[in-house]
Amino acid sequence: MSMLFFDGFDGYDGIADAYNYGGWSQVNFYGVNLASVGRSGSGKGVALAADHTMGYSLGSAFSGKTWYIGFAMKIVSNTTSGIVIEFQETLSSSRFVTQCFLHYNNLEKKLELKKGDYTYSTVLATSSMSLIEDTWYYIEVKFLCDSVSGVFELKTNESVVASYTGNTQYKATDNIASIYFGGFITADINIDDVYILNSDGAINNTYLGDVQCTLTYPSADYSTTFTPTGAVSNYLCVDDALGNPDDDTTYVSSSTVGNIDEYSLPNIVASEVHAVKVNTRAMKDDVNPRNMKHGIRTGTNANETEYVLGEGYGNYINVYDDQGDGTPWDETSFNAARSMIKVQS
Repeated sequence: MSMLFFDGFDGYDGIADAYNYGGWSQVNFYGVNLASVGRSGSGKGVALAADHTMGYSLGSAFSGKTWYIGFAMKIVSNTTSGIVIEFQETLSSSRFVTQCFLHYNNLEKKLELKKGDYTYSTVLATSSMSLIEDTWYYIEVKFLCDSVSGVFELKTNESVVASYTGNTQYKATDNIASIYFGGFITADINIDDVYILNSDGAINNTYLGDVQCTLTYPSADYSTTFTPTGAVSNYLCVDDALGNPDDDTTYVSSSTVGNIDEYSLPNIVASEVHAVKVNTRAMKDDVNPRNMKHGIRTGTNANETEYVLGEGYGNYINVYDDQGDGTPWDETSFNAARSMIKVQS
C-alpha cells in the first residue's frame, strides 16, 4: 500500500471528531478549529491558529522512504510567519524532533523549505511563487530524509515552485515517524482535502495532483443477514453522520459467524479515484471473543480487514488504494462498490 491517509473533514461536528473518527493521531483542541466552509464553498475544513498542531502518526519510524503530502491551503490575512507542515523523527509531538519543515514567510508571501526545528533552521529553497492571502491553493510536498541524497520539493497548483537535493537530515537518524500540520510557531492557515502517501507499491506512489475527498454513506441494502434495530432497512441503521453516531439508537447486529451485510453506495462523478477509506463503528456485547471484518467489495474483488472487537464502541478505519486485486480504482469500479461487515468469529 502506498496511500496511508486522506481526509476532507466533512461530516465532523467539531475538531475532536478528526481524532475520534477521522484517524488523526493528535489534535490540539485549543488552537485547531473546524472551519464551517471548506475550499469548495461547501463542506468543511480545518483552521490552524498560532502555535497549535494536528498530526498523523505513521505507526512506526521509517527510513529511506519518499513521502508525498498534498493539501488545499489558504493563508489567513495578516498572519505571522510560521510553520505549515513538519516531518518528524519520532512519534512524539515534541517541537525538538523535526527533520525539515515547510514554512510561510509573511514578508515575502512565499513558502520556504527549511531544515531544522523551531530553535534553529536553514532555508534550503524558497518558492518562486508568491501567495495571495485568503486564496485557496493546492500544495504538494515531496520529501526524502537523507544526509546525502535527500529530496525536498514543493508544488503549488501542480507546478514545481521550489526544489532541493542534498542533506535533509537534521536529527541523529534519517527516520520519519509522524507528519504534523502547524508547529510551535504556526502560520494561521486553513487546510482541506489532505492526502499522505509514500513511494512504496505500484500505484499511488507519487504526486496525485489536486484532489478532493468525497464523503459518502450507505444508500441502500445490497445483501443483508444482520438484524436491524431502530429502522426498517439495515442501511438506515448504519448511515450515521461521521461525527455524530447514534450508537445504540439504530444499529445492526448478528451473533452468527459468517453473516455478512453489504450496502450500496451513492454514485460519484470523478475523473480519477485514488483510494477508498472505510470507517466502521462497532462493538461486541457478550463475554466471548468476537472478531469482525469490514471493507469494500466491487464485482468479485474484495478488500477486507479483520479486527478483534471490544465491549465498547470503537472506530475501525482502513484505506484501500486498489480494488483488492491490484487494479486501481476508477469511477466505474467505485460506483459498483459495496461496503461490508462480517461476523468473522
